[in-house]
Amino acid sequence: MLSWALALWTGALLGACQIDWAPVAWLALAPLAWACARADRPAATRLGFASGAVAGAALYGLIPYGKLLYGVIVVYCGLNMALFGWATGLIAPRASTALRVALPALLWTGLEYLRRYGPISFPIMLGPTQTDLLPLWQVAAWAGGHGLSFLIALPAGLVLVRRSEWMRLSTAAMATLGVAGVLGTSWWLGAARMAADAPPGEAVPVAGVQSALENWAFRVAPVSTRHRAHNQGIFLDLTRRALRGGAKLVVWPETVVQEPLFSQGGLTRTLQELSDRFEAAVLVGAVREGSRGELYNSAVVFRPREDPIWQDKI
Repeated sequence: MLSWALALWTGALLGACQIDWAPVAWLALAPLAWACARADRPAATRLGFASGAVAGAALYGLIPYGKLLYGVIVVYCGLNMALFGWATGLIAPRASTALRVALPALLWTGLEYLRRYGPISFPIMLGPTQTDLLPLWQVAAWAGGHGLSFLIALPAGLVLVRRSEWMRLSTAAMATLGVAGVLGTSWWLGAARMAADAPPGEAVPVAGVQSALENWAFRVAPVSTRHRAHNQGIFLDLTRRALRGGAKLVVWPETVVQEPLFSQGGLTRTLQELSDRFEAAVLVGAVREGSRGELYNSAVVFRPREDPIWQDKI
């Protein structure tokens, strides 16, 4: 019973850290890791699935995705964490102290990386939860967002230090100081990078344009073409106001343009004209259509007198 409670606790923490409770991400994996390390592999697999399903159910909404896709996402998150539980149950009992301490971080980071290539590439990630810790975020320049997730998952491994090892102060101290040393060194290097990479001269003025309409609301009820054009007009007016005020980068929200962006000639021409006129960049969160008709959630940047560039999320 305790093992199931711990698994569900991890699921709740993983869901909560993605929303408003970012600090719990640092220990979110600890309850599940402790439970799986003491279970056989089938039981550890079931515990992991339950934990992932709870996290997916808490994080992704039924209304935005609909019953079928919501169910698929919940099961997919459960299967990801089932692999985490299975591997923990397999490796932890026979691993060295150092490997056990690093094991949750290694497994989480590996699964997080592999999810980039799955059919649903956006289950729970730890790195984006710590946006306020700018020195630590600099790790992403060297190891990407997955390196940051590794650091966040690392403290959870301390629960896999056995009771007999905690009784030996030297082993306990080495494990604790090892984790603290990795995190402290990462923080120090990040802070040094922030100081060294401070751009010369004036800072770049940035403006954000935000709507009060959740993007899933477009799928709940039909939205007329006139209404969509009205919303885009408001965004363009606010963008002009920001550019006249001196902004050199204006950022629109994720997927604020729900239809394929480059099929809307009038909107893209206006964005490019604004970029050219004010010598500034405009970053737009939009749906982008690929060469074979596939749709991407993309960040598209309009640059002065250059072709737009983009980065796809999924």
